[in-house]
Amino acid sequence: MAEKISSTLAQKAMIVTLSASCWSGRMADKEATQELLASKAAAKTAGSFIKVLVDKKHLKDVRMAINSMRDYHNNQTMPWDNNGGRLLPSSKYSQYTMKLRELQRELEAAVTIFVKNYDDYVTESSIALGDLFDKEEYPFAADLGTKFFLDSEFSKINEAADFRVDIPEEDREEIKKQIESKVETKHADSMEKLWKRIYVAVEHMTEKLIDEKGIFRDSMIENIKQLVSVLPALNILDDPELADMTTELKDGLCGYTAKELRTDKVLRKDVATKSTELMSQIEKIYKKS
Repeated sequence: MAEKISSTLAQKAMIVTLSASCWSGRMADKEATQELLASKAAAKTAGSFIKVLVDKKHLKDVRMAINSMRDYHNNQTMPWDNNGGRLLPSSKYSQYTMKLRELQRELEAAVTIFVKNYDDYVTESSIALGDLFDKEEYPFAADLGTKFFLDSEFSKINEAADFRVDIPEEDREEIKKQIESKVETKHADSMEKLWKRIYVAVEHMTEKLIDEKGIFRDSMIENIKQLVSVLPALNILDDPELADMTTELKDGLCGYTAKELRTDKVLRKDVATKSTELMSQIEKIYKKS
């Protein structure tokens, strides 16, 4: 079983690690911190004063591009390792890389505008910060580009068949079994997190459906639809329970608009009953896993 899981995953998926960086426009001011703590007779460990070098509104578009990619990355993949690597179905590779390039262009455009206006932002901050302003704390405009980036790194899933080190056959087979077992364990953990992700999404929708005074936004339905749309690709090993749940979610929760659910109380109650039933089913599978 472990050998089949390892082999299938190696053929149908890959590991992708997203790296992103954004200059915060903030820094701790040690001198101001010492003065503040002393004036309040507070211990040195009581806190620190964080200085706003550039108003956060000027970095809004930059952060938006990076956060959009992080959200997309997490939606299209499954957790895999403790180093930030996530499982990406091979069928999603082209779509994923196309979206990454699109958001990289958005990031580059936002950074270009930020750098172009950087000197004005610094001047603005010199007024806002008063005596706290220190020009030496600001990076040079020419160096700012290196402080913003968005990139992904792809790697293959370790497969026991690839292990061909020149050691005794008995030892080699034992190591292969360890590789297969580790991949199987990682996939089981990944599936457990996926079921939890589904449960949380349905739970959130159920709570809003039941609460007659709750605000039911269009994004609520869109979030469920988006999750359901990606589940077939994330079902890399063709788990029948996940396939059945995907169908139930699609048929039971995704066939209505937010407006219909807001205005039709009978429909809203029926869908709330269905979502509650689905939560119970998901919970049983989740706990079993």
